[in-house]
Amino acid sequence: MLPMRLALALLFALATGGCGAGPIGTLALSWRFADGRSCLDAGAATVQALVGGSAIGEFACSTGEPPLSAMVMNATAGATLEVVALSPARVELYRGTLETDAKFTPATVTLYATGAR
Repeated sequence: MLPMRLALALLFALATGGCGAGPIGTLALSWRFADGRSCLDAGAATVQALVGGSAIGEFACSTGEPPLSAMVMNATAGATLEVVALSPARVELYRGTLETDAKFTPATVTLYATGAR
């Protein structure tokens, strides 16, 4: 009976987490606007980092303008990170995506206008 329970537990673990997310770490993230604007010129007040639609970080926009970078805690290796620049009224202005790597190599994402003025 024990081997059957062990087999079922292993099967459950593989089904629910075997192909799951990679390691968690901290990512030094910078962003730039595809149209060459600065945060101030773009009207962006904050930038959100999201994974699967859930925010894992929110920063003052100027925090991530190169050569500076924002520290995104709880980033998942191998995940698609969505980065969204928001107006002071929390309207989306720019968006970009970035695939995180296993080493959490510092990265810069390019943000493209979605609702910029």
